[in-house]
Amino acid sequence: MMYLDSVVDQAEDRVTNHMRTISDFIDLRRNNTGVRPCLFIGTMHLNISDTIREHRFLVELEVCLYHHGSLECETDPRTVHRT
Repeated sequence: MMYLDSVVDQAEDRVTNHMRTISDFIDLRRNNTGVRPCLFIGTMHLNISDTIREHRFLVELEVCLYHHGSLECETDPRTVHRT
């Protein structure tokens, strides 16, 4: 729902001529650029083993995209617990 909520928020901003701060705008855009849905959709058809999916670099990428909304992430992948 984050994606759709963000798209609606951006549309409301346009209609009301609301100007966000740069930081607020970047946070909003992180949620509606489509990266998160594409990451899932783009890998659905691939037969990727759990060993590969759980590689620390891919886990780090997933954590950064889904939990932090950014690729600028310094999460230690060894502390990440997948759900």
